[in-house]
Amino acid sequence: MYKTHKPIEATVAQGWILMFLIFVCITIVEFLNATVSGNLSIYTSDEGAAALRVMVMLMLLHAFVPMLVVTFDVRWFRWSIAVLTLLFGLLMIGHEVMHIFVAKSRDFGVFDLLDFSHHALALWVAILAVRWARAQ
Repeated sequence: MYKTHKPIEATVAQGWILMFLIFVCITIVEFLNATVSGNLSIYTSDEGAAALRVMVMLMLLHAFVPMLVVTFDVRWFRWSIAVLTLLFGLLMIGHEVMHIFVAKSRDFGVFDLLDFSHHALALWVAILAVRWARAQ
């Protein structure tokens, strides 16, 4: 019944786990959308293959950061996670802007809600990571 206080690093780790889950959902939904529309050719180009490699690297980042956050508690490490989270969130937002406004490779739709949820969560976790870095 009573809310117990969790250490802020647990919340940062949980935020990275939630970003990972949303990222996996985005990957599955985009693949299913391409499959249903019969447009799997986007994965056969050099750019598509490179994008898949980048996605695997991002998934590994999503998977390992939460464990690192709850394992290490050194000031420089906390700040590096805060900077990484902020840069990661801004990179994802920039990527989305490129898709929507510059490349115009797709129309805005319901699938973009997953992307925007990921971006909002990344900024929220970045704020928490900065608070964690300032602690102690």
